[in-house]
Formats: sequence, C-alpha cells, structure tokens
Amino acid sequence: MTGYLTRRHAVALLAAASCLAAAASAQAQDSIKIGYAISKTGPNTGGASITTLPNYQLWVKEVNAAGGIMLSGKRVPIQIVEYDDRSNSEEAVKAVERLATQDKVDFILPPWSTGLNLAVAPIMNRLGYPHLAVTSLGLSPLMCKELFSALVRVRESGVGVLLVEQNARQSLAIADRGYLIETGRIVGEGAAADLRDDPAVRRANLGGASKAPISSSFQAS
Repeated sequence: MTGYLTRRHAVALLAAASCLAAAASAQAQDSIKIGYAISKTGPNTGGASITTLPNYQLWVKEVNAAGGIMLSGKRVPIQIVEYDDRSNSEEAVKAVERLATQDKVDFILPPWSTGLNLAVAPIMNRLGYPHLAVTSLGLSPLMCKELFSALVRVRESGVGVLLVEQNARQSLAIADRGYLIETGRIVGEGAAADLRDDPAVRRANLGGASKAPISSSFQAS
C-alpha cells in the first residue's frame, strides 16, 4: 500500500506499530521506552527543531494523554530517552549505541537529516532496530533507487509493506493498493494501477496544470 500522511501522522503510525512489534514478545512492561538522538545544537538545529523534534514531543504527549500504547491487553505510557547529537555524525552514532546498549530502549526514532541517518543506519541494522527515516533524493539518489528495489523484494517474499511516500509515480508503480490523504482525511482509494491512471491523481501528484484538491475531483466522479 501507499499513502500520503503528514510527517507527524507517519511518525505516530510507524513508531507505534514498530514499538508493538518490538515489545510484544517481552514480559509485562510498565512502560515503552523510546529513544532518539536529535540536533539540539549545531547547524542542524533549525531543521530539527521545526520538522522533527516538535512532532516527536507532540506524538508522545498525545499518546500518553490517551493512556499510552496498547500492549498485551493494557495501555502503558511512553518513556523518552533523548540525546543531543550536536549535528555531528559521530555523536549521533555514539548516542544510538548508548540508547541500545545502555538505556535498553524498545525503539529508536531517527535523527534529523539524510547525512545523520546514513551515519546511524549501519549500527541500527547491527543492533537489530528498525530504521524508519526519510531521505533526500538530491543527497542520496542511489539509496532512494535501491530502497524501492528492496521494497519490491520484500513484497515478493510475502511480507506486507506500508509505504508512506511523496514520490507518487514510483510508489504506485510497485504498490497493490493506494490511499490518498488530503488535510488529514482519506479522499480516495483503490487499486494502485487505477489511481496511477486517474486524471485527478495525475494532476495532483504526477505533474499537471491544475492544483485543485483531489477531494473535489473524487466527489465529482
């Protein structure tokens, strides 16, 4: 599947799902421990403080206000462990290793910036943590290309994949089904091939003159 969500909703959905998967086999827990290294100082501070850190904090606040994450039939609160990576790849790697080996967190959220995510990816893999992160086509085109190839291989192995992606053309090319989300609500869904050929979807996501909301086109049809 492929969909279009805000960054906050994507983080909430994927992090919650992964936390449940990671902790499901554990014994009864009083909390879910989630950690992250984020740029609170250094040149990355501006981007991290606008696009990532507030969303992490808001998600934790909303989930805990609702009673926490459902785990083994009961809700448990989220406990956060946070480190400043100082906008430095070495610091980010050290922080991730500390989160895994010393703090024993259940799940690690990614840092801000493609560069730092590329730096921590090997250690996340080695330590057995899923790495859920966005990347930039301009900074890592080969990685983006390989990502879609890897998703195809995962799908062909029989494992279900939920893809939240802005590249509608490539996403719909490998997906079986798609959901279109606009201003927080689902405005269209269907087989990926049908969405790929739909004029409204093509105008809104694949390039075109009209920038009318997708919802108006689907309602009209």
